Amino acid sequence: MQFPNRYFPLDLHTGLINPVFVPAFARKTLFTRLGYKDLLDKVDIPRRKELDRWLDHFATLLGIRKVLYPAKLVPQRVRRIYRLAKRSKLLRLIPLGYLCVYKKAQ
Repeated sequence: MQFPNRYFPLDLHTGLINPVFVPAFARKTLFTRLGYKDLLDKVDIPRRKELDRWLDHFATLLGIRKVLYPAKLVPQRVRRIYRLAKRSKLLRLIPLGYLCVYKKAQ
């Protein structure tokens, strides 16, 4: 299962600030003005511990890895920022997301 890091400051799909960092009362107005009316007004990116708790009865976590995308998969408009973050080793501290491997419970 792959999921984004809720604390990564940039949404790579849009090139905008991560909606989690925008107060809920301002999201709809801000993203409507930016042309993303219904896309980002409701955001809920789980924390890894929440995901573990949700899956606790169904699966066991076997391993977790940080996700780093190749630059060619990052939208052109934010690629320069991405490369800078990667070169500065920032992505080791704040990865784009996580890949978790679970084993289904018996």
